[in-house]
Amino acid sequence: MSQSADKVLWAAVVPAAGSGLRMKGEEPKQFLSLGRRPVLIHTLQTLAACPRLAGLVVVAPEDAVAEVVKMIGSYGVGKVQAVVAGGPTRQDSVRLGVAALDESFDYLIIHDGVRPLVDQETIERVMDAAREFGAATAGLPAQDTLAEVDRKHNVVSLPERSKVWQIQTPQGFWRPILLEAQTLAEDEGFQGTDEAGLVVRLGKRVRIVEGSPLNIKITTPQDLRLARALLNWPEEGR
Repeated sequence: MSQSADKVLWAAVVPAAGSGLRMKGEEPKQFLSLGRRPVLIHTLQTLAACPRLAGLVVVAPEDAVAEVVKMIGSYGVGKVQAVVAGGPTRQDSVRLGVAALDESFDYLIIHDGVRPLVDQETIERVMDAAREFGAATAGLPAQDTLAEVDRKHNVVSLPERSKVWQIQTPQGFWRPILLEAQTLAEDEGFQGTDEAGLVVRLGKRVRIVEGSPLNIKITTPQDLRLARALLNWPEEGR
């Protein structure tokens, strides 16, 4: 569906302000090489290629905003309206990214900067569901049995696997719903793991749609090696 056919304006907020401590390296994971491009550039180029997205806002580490602006220019990434500094948490960073967008955007996509292998089909499914239901997220049905454990790692319960999904991004929202959920969380000092959780906490429904097993989040060195293998790039990314 084209942007004109959709008759609403869509934008994407890309949180990429994390320090990437689990990568155990000096450089944040979003800037590491994946092939001949940084992880973040892969993500942004895929989002920019979506016809229905009219704008992008990137949320970067405070000390790397200028670097990200330069990087975006060097790789010719289109549709980027702003690069803003992130906050102390992911939730704060997304809120700052949303605030940087022009108010003309009706619907928003939130997508992790370190999920570079997202495909257009997943993006479109999330957008379609968000248009219909007001809020949507990509995800995958759990393949393994999951356990709830206590602080001492004792198993407390085993949720029924057919009712459990692994949440991914992108997540899509009608802007007023997302703003209401963010405001409530901020007012009550609540920190969630993602925006879909904030909307559920608000009492609104969030539709889950099929994501992709390839839509991995690069968090550890093993994740980066897997992404390079999926792209058929050697270990050093050259």
